[in-house]
Amino acid sequence: MTYNSIIDCCIRCRRFEVAQGIFEEMKQVGSEVSPDLITYSTMVKGHCQEQDLKGALTVLQDMEKRNIKPDEVLYNSLLDGCCKADQIDIAMMLYKNMRTLGIKPSNVTFSILIKIYGKSKEV
Repeated sequence: MTYNSIIDCCIRCRRFEVAQGIFEEMKQVGSEVSPDLITYSTMVKGHCQEQDLKGALTVLQDMEKRNIKPDEVLYNSLLDGCCKADQIDIAMMLYKNMRTLGIKPSNVTFSILIKIYGKSKEV
């Protein structure tokens, strides 16, 4: 919990490079702590804030390799990042993956989807 709080604080203070360093340390074999769903979700949010959608998707792939199941919050961050980066096709792929995994969308998810559809003139 402490590591996740520090990473979140770094991201909120726009010190993404510090958060990334802590995250990488946590992933090292033999580390006393390992990243969990909250850690990955926070890093995805950070990458999206930095307008680094490719980095956010890489974090998702790493998470899946470690058999950590994403949740609706993580997908909302990704969808919002896609919306801000005008990556509508990727957003639609992610939403489809979310549904395939059985992750139930929330009102927040639908709100983001409305923005995505609006940007693509498909309201």
